[in-house]
Amino acid sequence: MTRYLVRPADQFLADAPTLELGVDGEIGEVAAEGEIGEGPRDADEQAVGIACRDDDVGVPEHRFHAFGVVDRATFRERGSPQHVDEFFAGKARLDGVLDVGHRPYPIGMTTPTTGELRHLLDVAIEAARRGAAELERWRTKFKVREKGRADLVTDADHASQAAVKEVLLGAFPQHQFLGEEECYGKTLASVRPEPGGPPVWVVDPLDGTSNYVHDVPAYCVSIGLWLNGTAAVGVILDPRQNELFAAATGLGATLNGEPMKVSATALVRDSLISTGFPADYEAQLRNLEAWKKVSFHSQALRRSGSTALNLAYVACGRFDGYWAYDNWPWDVLGGAALILEAGGKVDSVDGSPFDPFRPDICATNGPTQAELLTILA
Repeated sequence: MTRYLVRPADQFLADAPTLELGVDGEIGEVAAEGEIGEGPRDADEQAVGIACRDDDVGVPEHRFHAFGVVDRATFRERGSPQHVDEFFAGKARLDGVLDVGHRPYPIGMTTPTTGELRHLLDVAIEAARRGAAELERWRTKFKVREKGRADLVTDADHASQAAVKEVLLGAFPQHQFLGEEECYGKTLASVRPEPGGPPVWVVDPLDGTSNYVHDVPAYCVSIGLWLNGTAAVGVILDPRQNELFAAATGLGATLNGEPMKVSATALVRDSLISTGFPADYEAQLRNLEAWKKVSFHSQALRRSGSTALNLAYVACGRFDGYWAYDNWPWDVLGGAALILEAGGKVDSVDGSPFDPFRPDICATNGPTQAELLTILA
């Protein structure tokens, strides 16, 4: 027999939600590795802790918990359907029913399950909503200062970032957080995560600050999750247009909950393409030259003042492409996740694989990618 112990949740998984089960869902014995062991004896024990093998306490693959299921229907929707009946009969596999919520994501974590990705996305959406609420709350009373020449920051930037960070790290305290307003004065190299490190939430709490300051309704909260060297989750929320763009690896991309796809435009000459310029004039000169070239070949160009929204518009098919040379990871990671899940293509301007921790990006619907890269070369 394998005995199981119930430990306080904060000793093993600080972000574990409580389990709220009715009488119908009380847990008796738990099957693990072919043996029936003594598991949490009732819903009350499970609600206040996490059951762990006493001979392997703290080993991630032997941790398990549920995620707040309240009835059979909810559990069937969010859990592993093949184990629902076992669960409600009082027996469940360690790697099945009780491990379908969100695991603690140890350093060097493996690829998350579909259920875990959905949870990551849900939390990111809630964080974006909280950040956007702060932006709207501050709209008529913020103070502005310059971080650098024409590089603005407001009270709203800081309030939004604090709200987003509270939600994300409240749910995932093992994760790291990389927000624009904490990184002023740092270099791209200094903010690059260590390989094999924990997941990193990369956040621009107010992308399009100059638009916000001048009450131009083109700004947003942008959130991306950098996980195992990929853009795993992307959420961009435009509070003025009430548009929520969201995606996670393998789950597709949505706009206000409806599926979205990139455009089918085949040629740059038929494309509406966007770009972005840095605040520093000297740094703008390279892109001004690129603007001339792309303008000659494309149908039309746009500069909206928000990199994240430009990328979101590529993902939903409004724009056919985007390029820029002077980005930061919080500008592009969330949008890149959207485009990739919506069927588009994202690279560096030299055609090498996308890397949010280098400054250049070329993102399109896919069919126009090679042509746009050639024009920019």
